Amino acid sequence: MSSPNSSLLKVDVVRLGCDQSLAGLALAAVPVGILIAALAATSSAALAWYVLVALSSGLLCGWALWREGVLGGQRRLRSIELLADGSWSLTDANGSYRLHLLPGSRAGRGWLWLRWAPSAGRCSLQTRSLLLTRGDLPADGMRRLQLYVRWTAGSERLLRNRRGVLAAPGGG
Repeated sequence: MSSPNSSLLKVDVVRLGCDQSLAGLALAAVPVGILIAALAATSSAALAWYVLVALSSGLLCGWALWREGVLGGQRRLRSIELLADGSWSLTDANGSYRLHLLPGSRAGRGWLWLRWAPSAGRCSLQTRSLLLTRGDLPADGMRRLQLYVRWTAGSERLLRNRRGVLAAPGGG
């Protein structure tokens, strides 16, 4: 029998590129938005308004991506580790954190969207997320993580159904 702190799977996330590529795409949309605004503006006041909205949304998007660690910084994840007790150990420049996978995590064909919080089912400012795609880790590791995410999502739905939270509409 394994110890609750023993690792089932460890992923080095230093060299992941998908999240940074998507961040670059999101930030590149700002100049495109300004260009479209310049073409659509009927007056200089409308142009100024469109440019202001595009720049402020770009700044907000950039701040959110920086805060999440996608654009680097202290919150950039260095590694994630699935522990035997079902919790996760996430490591960044500030140290290691023990978090639980949120039910909002998703697995698709060739991608994983993982979201963690300090305690199961609770959102807070300490919520972390990570997008993994096929090239980010070996095929076996991706399959294992996808199965784990699908299994935990299915067991969450089963528990909610047993408690009556997702009862059928109009009936008991």
